[in-house]
Amino acid sequence: MKKLMWLALLILAVIACNTADDITLEAGETFTDTNVRVLKLDTFDLEFTTFKFDSVQMPLGDRILVGNYTDETFGKTSSQSFIEMIPESYDIDNEGVYDSIVLIMAYDNYYYNDTLNQMTFDVHEVTERIEPYNDETYFYNTSTLNYNENETLGSHSFMPRPMDGDSIRIKLDDEFGYNLFDQIQGNDITDLDEFRENFKGITVKSQDNTNGSVLGFSVDTEETMIRVYYRVPEDVSDIEQYFDLIISATSTPATYFNHIEADRSSTILASITNDQENLISSEDLDNAAYIQAGVGIAPRIRIPNLKSLYEIDGDGSVLNAVMKIYVNSENFSDQLFLNDSLYANTLDRHMDISEEITDYSGSSVFGTLLENSEFSEIYYSLPLTTYTDVILSSESDEDLYITLIPSEYESSVNRTILNDDETNNYTAVLELTYVIYNEED
Repeated sequence: MKKLMWLALLILAVIACNTADDITLEAGETFTDTNVRVLKLDTFDLEFTTFKFDSVQMPLGDRILVGNYTDETFGKTSSQSFIEMIPESYDIDNEGVYDSIVLIMAYDNYYYNDTLNQMTFDVHEVTERIEPYNDETYFYNTSTLNYNENETLGSHSFMPRPMDGDSIRIKLDDEFGYNLFDQIQGNDITDLDEFRENFKGITVKSQDNTNGSVLGFSVDTEETMIRVYYRVPEDVSDIEQYFDLIISATSTPATYFNHIEADRSSTILASITNDQENLISSEDLDNAAYIQAGVGIAPRIRIPNLKSLYEIDGDGSVLNAVMKIYVNSENFSDQLFLNDSLYANTLDRHMDISEEITDYSGSSVFGTLLENSEFSEIYYSLPLTTYTDVILSSESDEDLYITLIPSEYESSVNRTILNDDETNNYTAVLELTYVIYNEED
């Protein structure tokens, strides 16, 4: 295969050194005076299926996601955040008098779906330690913890302003705030272990009757916090002061996570289950494959007849391979927007990600969203030259399946619908340039 690759590079070099008038490559035409032909092929079968990862790992350093929205294809998607918040210090002026407590959550500019509807967030107290189970380092989108569902620490209705607002402020229960203040001021709580015994953390969720958007909030310690205000009496007036409970955004194991789920029961995707090896053919899903970040829905793409290239007489090499995967303009909007790119990975037969697909330089391969306004075409262009080389050079009959996921797959809820190769309009296609040499006369 290395020999074939070098031949392909040589042909590219020759083409680069000649003008368009010097040489023209037509499908099946002999290359100059040598026994070399270049074929352009686009009739490969493409097999599209959809599955769901049993869980998606929630890494540190991303965002808090809270909210819900409903669309007819993916159903109701919701995200609830569980957060441990700890004091920056345990020192409060002995003369201090408690005033109020508020949760401040700073937008991080991410949102998905309509932000024109009013939303209501509820804050509840978590009743168990926020730490991963079974000595793991991270949580997953399916993780959840017990919390006091019958009582709220605070509730706030607002119009989302993720792009031009700085934060939302949720007034919390004063009895809860006073107890925290009193125990720290009175030295009943002097360190983290004692604090965790008294306060495990909070969960923030959107009320179920809200159909709005999923909003992203910062985990930066200077932007999102629980702030406790108090006054220190002076001779003339009181001086307002505060102390903060902050997120341990870099702690290991993780101390916050987003629980993301979707109700697809009344949609076309109802047959998708948590069984990772349950594959649903695009033929049963309106000739499409589906992606939903956060929830874990992903496509699996297979090129079943790629090795039919071996049936062509002569030795050959893939010069270039690009898959075009179209999206229907009816399946996205300004609110349900598309990702600019989708990263390509290979899957094993159990639907676990094997590795990233890379080019010859080792850089990640991804599908880039392109638009041809003249023909109203919107598609992802996915370079697969190295992938096809790997498949063709492999002696194994086991396929390396392709999956596509957005870069923020674990910290967003974006959804995408991809046309398969049987769609009535704008069908997916693999365009492959194949060099043949040493062909028998």
